[in-house]
Amino acid sequence: MISFNLQVNLPTGKTRWGGETGADLLTNYLRPEKFTLFTDLKKNDFIKGTRLMPDPNGEIEVYETFWEKGNAMERCVPPLLVYADLIINGDKRSIEIAQRIYDRYIQE
Repeated sequence: MISFNLQVNLPTGKTRWGGETGADLLTNYLRPEKFTLFTDLKKNDFIKGTRLMPDPNGEIEVYETFWEKGNAMERCVPPLLVYADLIINGDKRSIEIAQRIYDRYIQE
């Protein structure tokens, strides 16, 4: 399933991966099972740009971007948000990867 994120066209600068996929981009250590996107695009522009269709039972969650722009890593939300997404999951593997992200990107 990891190839999934490579097959989705992300409109550069407008849509970024969070959650498990963001964690995989930051650590190259996690095979995503859940997919989270953040975007500042309107619904129709998002659908056109990504070619993803709404599905209430789908595997992708899409949220509105709420932070200032300027993340250094293209295609990924800020590490703090990835960390928070993983902590919320609460499972052992998410907590382990969250700790790696904290140690590498958040801790000073």
